[in-house]
Amino acid sequence: MLGIEPQWAQEFQLADGGVGERQMAEPKVQLEGQERITVCVFGDSESEPVPEKHCLDTFGLTLGEGDERLVPVRFNL
Repeated sequence: MLGIEPQWAQEFQLADGGVGERQMAEPKVQLEGQERITVCVFGDSESEPVPEKHCLDTFGLTLGEGDERLVPVRFNL
């Protein structure tokens, strides 16, 4: 869908307590003139694509109220 190919697989602890394997990649992402390399976790075939917290964090952003807009945040040290 986005033209990103999986590069490796990783096991994850799932919300239901089970363990599942997901495909992962490190794509280059461009946003508002900035470029970062981030981690992408592929969902299963029924999953909707969503911006990952890790990806947003690399740009110093979070989702605003209602998850409709990106809001700048400060990095914590």
